[in-house]
Amino acid sequence: MALIEQIKDATSAFNRQPRDERLRALGARNLASEARRGKVQPAYAYAAYVDQALDSLGRAKGVLLLGPSGVGKTAILHEVVRRIVGASAAPSTATSMAVATPQAPDGIHGAGVYQISTSAIMSGCRYWGDWEAKIESMVAALAERWPTYLYIDNIWNLPQSGTNEHSSESLATIMQPLLERGELTLLGESTPENYRGGSRLAGRAATLQESPSLMRLLTTIVVEQPRPDLTRAIVASVARDLERARSTRVGPAVVERCVQLTERFERQRAQPGATIELLRDVVDLSHDVTAVRENRPRVPVSAQTPIARDAPYLEQAGYYEELALDYEQKARRAETSGAIQESRRTAVVAERGRIAREFRAIASTCLDWAVYTAQQADKGRGPLHAVSPPELAPQHEPPASTPTRVTLDDVLDVFARRTGLPTPLFSDSIPLRRAELLAYFAARVIGQNEAIGAVADRVLMIKAELNDPSRPLGVLFFGGPTGTGKTLLAGTLSNYVCGRDDALVRLDMSEYQDPTSAMYLADHLEERMGRRRFAVVLLDEIEKAAPTVCDLFLQAFDAGRLATSTGRVLDLRNSIFALTSNLGSDLGARGVGRPVGYLASGVGADGRETSHNRLALSVDAAVREHFRPELVNRLDRVVTFHALDRLALRHIARRELDLALARVGLRRRRITIDITDEVLDLLAVTGYHPDYGARPMQRAIEARVVLPVAEWIGADPARDGSALMLVVEGGRVAVLDRPPAMAADKSGVLAGETG
Repeated sequence: MALIEQIKDATSAFNRQPRDERLRALGARNLASEARRGKVQPAYAYAAYVDQALDSLGRAKGVLLLGPSGVGKTAILHEVVRRIVGASAAPSTATSMAVATPQAPDGIHGAGVYQISTSAIMSGCRYWGDWEAKIESMVAALAERWPTYLYIDNIWNLPQSGTNEHSSESLATIMQPLLERGELTLLGESTPENYRGGSRLAGRAATLQESPSLMRLLTTIVVEQPRPDLTRAIVASVARDLERARSTRVGPAVVERCVQLTERFERQRAQPGATIELLRDVVDLSHDVTAVRENRPRVPVSAQTPIARDAPYLEQAGYYEELALDYEQKARRAETSGAIQESRRTAVVAERGRIAREFRAIASTCLDWAVYTAQQADKGRGPLHAVSPPELAPQHEPPASTPTRVTLDDVLDVFARRTGLPTPLFSDSIPLRRAELLAYFAARVIGQNEAIGAVADRVLMIKAELNDPSRPLGVLFFGGPTGTGKTLLAGTLSNYVCGRDDALVRLDMSEYQDPTSAMYLADHLEERMGRRRFAVVLLDEIEKAAPTVCDLFLQAFDAGRLATSTGRVLDLRNSIFALTSNLGSDLGARGVGRPVGYLASGVGADGRETSHNRLALSVDAAVREHFRPELVNRLDRVVTFHALDRLALRHIARRELDLALARVGLRRRRITIDITDEVLDLLAVTGYHPDYGARPMQRAIEARVVLPVAEWIGADPARDGSALMLVVEGGRVAVLDRPPAMAADKSGVLAGETG
């Protein structure tokens, strides 16, 4: 009995608390109060949706906004709250477009709005009765002032919250009777994926789409993406808000460039959210650079700042240190990037290095402030008041009224960092010449001038924005003998456009020989692409895929769209597809009387051209015979990779040797190695196989070069700084000490450096 009395007393004490405190204890926040204090941003150009939502609140049990992420659903609901409480809207100076009038119908004007999530509702509840009691307490508190609306930010999760393998009861089960009796009115938003998706437990409905009894009580408002002109107007209005909040200047050119970049390269994201997110990142970066140049912490010290709050300085130090490291990496990449002209390379590297030093300086300043405030706290001096260490005091303070100006360079810098795309690909101020592209690809893919020319042409079309915007950026078919560089060229293209070695999205089509595998291919592609804004997709050995799988790519190659099993539509218009195949290569090889993947260096120019033409015709005929005409018609180009000659194999051997000699065991010991031409000739012969082309090259280098060097190091591992020479003796590679005279005349190859 004593325990029961204690529970009753605790419940009574809880109910005597003010309503806001009770709802806050239950996990809700007073959104209406925040709107009155101006903490909720207005929505621009969405007056029709706001009016529709307000009208529905007066007669429905709830309102659900349905639209893609970034389309503005949250902004609309926030504007609904602003209209309900009568908050004033800041005028837009960018456009004559007016903010939705802050007036609501008489029946709901002045109502309360509280926001909560399903996880907050379930927090602390272990049993079904706990959920019921918590929701009853919440509804009772909401009913004290009517009308009051409950905004569940992840309302799509109601049908599955609380379910398990033993029970189908959920939060939706509890709330549905309350909605039907009019004791509760809900506000919420959802993306189409969440509306249709969700988890399935024991075959039970766990989505809003499969909960018709709940959806019958909610009025669904579908929010579409705004027109391009409205998108620009919305972004311009947000830019004015950012100008007031951050003391900065955002010109119309900056707004227009942000819209152009996101519309072109972030098509899978809805507008205006994609552009607004980019604009905010650009303004933040501009603000950070200004703080660096002022050489003072971003979080200022004031008379009201207590010493116990020195943690922000440590956080800012880490933040700026990360930016410094990022710019140092960008400077190192610029030193070797083929996408930057030689005439500009030095300036780009110097500028990025300068920014890195400035970011590190401000990080050091923030760290000094953190140490200083901690020392003051140890002395028990209380608040800092006007005390500041002289060595950290700025020489002068810039006028507070001087705004930061956001430039187009800031936009390009932030966008390049967000997407990983090379700046010359989307910058109008940086030229991109075909000769530079050919040199970049030719240095990595040897002996395939026709193929790298086709890839360079495709990149130039992307740069000029002359590709068909309704299709993928390119669909290239790479045919020819094995071991000639088809996969390597796809990886090199991915590295160029995405800036990372691991960015290639590769699907081994031999895994899709079963006709039923077409059902989950789109899911696999979505999983491997992740959130990439730009991708090179390699469909390796496409001829091994089932016809049903090839048919699935008809819509991908034509409209740049592919539907997954959950109903989500993959936007592939910012993807380049590279299809590889060996079809026709055996016919081409037999036609010229040479083995696959190899062409003797003694063949003359006429014979070489004849060989290439026959192989190209053979590949083209095999492709048209194997694939349906609908698929062949969607290929932008069929590129034939030709057999490699002896000179190309020597270049490949040189490149692979450079990679092998860059390993840590040689680099740490500062061992220099001179490689004779005889070694390259030996590798060109032993690293080739008629059936595999140049694929055995790495194995030949491991066995004939790396292993003898390893034996030499193992015999005397303490010999640092040695000079070696690789020669051929008796058909084998021998490791010799380089003669002193030769060492003086020739520097050789330093392990770890590529020639």
